Amino acid sequence: MLGYIYFPKFNEERLVQRAEMFLAAKDYSSAAITAQRALQINEQNLAAVRTLTAILNETRDPTVLTWKQRLVDLEPGSLENRLSLAESALALGQVVIADETLTAARDAGQGQARYHALAGRVARATNKPEQAETEFAEAARLEPANAEYQLDWQAARLQSADPTTRTAARTALEALRDQPAVSARASRVLIREAMQSRDGERALALAESLEKSGSVTFEDRLAHLDLLHRLKRPNYPTYLAALQEEAAQKPEHLTVLIGWLNERHSALVVVDWSRRLPPEILTTMPVPVALAQSYVRLRDWAGLKPFIADTAVIANPPATKLGEAAVGKWGEFEFLRLAYLAAMHRADGDQEQAKVRWNAAVKATANRPGAVAALARQAVEWNWGADATDLVWQAARTSPAPLWALQFLYRTYEEQQATSNLRQVAAKVLEVEPTNRDMVNNHAMLSLLLGTDVAESVDKIRELHRLDPQNPNFISTYALGLFLQGFSQEALALMKTLTPEQLEQPSIAASYGMILSATEEKAEARKFLELAKDAKLLPEEKELIAQAWKRIAATTTPAPARPDE
Repeated sequence: MLGYIYFPKFNEERLVQRAEMFLAAKDYSSAAITAQRALQINEQNLAAVRTLTAILNETRDPTVLTWKQRLVDLEPGSLENRLSLAESALALGQVVIADETLTAARDAGQGQARYHALAGRVARATNKPEQAETEFAEAARLEPANAEYQLDWQAARLQSADPTTRTAARTALEALRDQPAVSARASRVLIREAMQSRDGERALALAESLEKSGSVTFEDRLAHLDLLHRLKRPNYPTYLAALQEEAAQKPEHLTVLIGWLNERHSALVVVDWSRRLPPEILTTMPVPVALAQSYVRLRDWAGLKPFIADTAVIANPPATKLGEAAVGKWGEFEFLRLAYLAAMHRADGDQEQAKVRWNAAVKATANRPGAVAALARQAVEWNWGADATDLVWQAARTSPAPLWALQFLYRTYEEQQATSNLRQVAAKVLEVEPTNRDMVNNHAMLSLLLGTDVAESVDKIRELHRLDPQNPNFISTYALGLFLQGFSQEALALMKTLTPEQLEQPSIAASYGMILSATEEKAEARKFLELAKDAKLLPEEKELIAQAWKRIAATTTPAPARPDE
């Protein structure tokens, strides 16, 4: 009996072949749909996963990481798959994923230049300059003809503390400017180094040379403009006008230049310039986002309203993909539109609507660390108190680069004299920068003041003192820890290793005065406790100072009474 015969394997292969044909023709939508149909038949189809990964790579879709991880899972022994995943993760700013991926590939990657180059990039992104230099040097050694690896190595050497090494690196980078494949990038590295060295003239000469080359980009020209602005050159207005004319041809360039001007307190220049631009480009995303920021900075709510109103016209409204929830008027930037509406309602005194819009803005950042960070920065700029602090904490927990958020929180809690919160922030900083000695000291100090993990904190500060025995702050914290553990004489001996000038610094004088008050040198304690009045002390420190004064008062012998009294 003849019947319908189903050949799933045959269908899989045909679907993959068709997907590959669509991909070759750059018909990414048809390629993705066809590859997904093959995966519906067999989710383990390696060729289909590879094809879909290639599509997502071409379209720069962030979900490419999910599919590259799937390739790793399907072929766990493939070094190429792991390196590709790490490369994409770095490109998307997912440093943790890149680091974890390369750690898993460490043994297989040894002796592979690409592995070491990627490991160097991870080290650079995580602020480990010495490790970055080591990895880049190995990549360059393995492939000496690879100019990119040579450039990365020399750029890392520019960060060396050794002047001779920096000079040699600069010379090598100058030579790399003669190699067409890396000439422009070498120039950019040297421009940044010149600015860091405060050598504006050399930076400007390099920028002018780069502009004359055929490899200059809009970003290079913007960096050139920035140099002219910093150096207060008379041709800055002329160069700006030329760049404005160029930027007006492309919405993405216009957006970047508007943002640059906003950051340099030139929002009024932007608003005036925008009145001479065609309306169609002003309504093309993401230009409205940048232009709205100009009005926000000027607190021009009436001028802002046409750009952010629910009825505002957008020339290229964001599309909603099949199966996705409807996106807002500004697409991925909808959270900013809602935040601007909240600010506008606040300015109008409508606190209820302001709260509704703000809550919606926060909700629109869900699962998007970059959006959380951007909204947090905006709230900080507006000085929105608790709303800002709550969001900055969220940014600190989710952002791949949270230090700015943690620094803001540290300053905020210092002003509020919130010791427990300060300790919480210090602990978070140490998760990001575990070798930050100053923060190890701060965390130990805060723990001592709160009476939390005292023995462990003393051990940590003892190790800091061993590593840097001349550091007065480490000595002061270590001595305070010993004092709080009841070892007053040992603490006093440690403090006396400091110079008189160091002991008279108000914050150090506070610790010294406390310790002296518990010894036979109470008269000397008075002097340093008086000096401590100029220190910015936390409540717990003030309490320790108060206890010190009580100890001094309790042992002060009253003057003998006069006979006639």
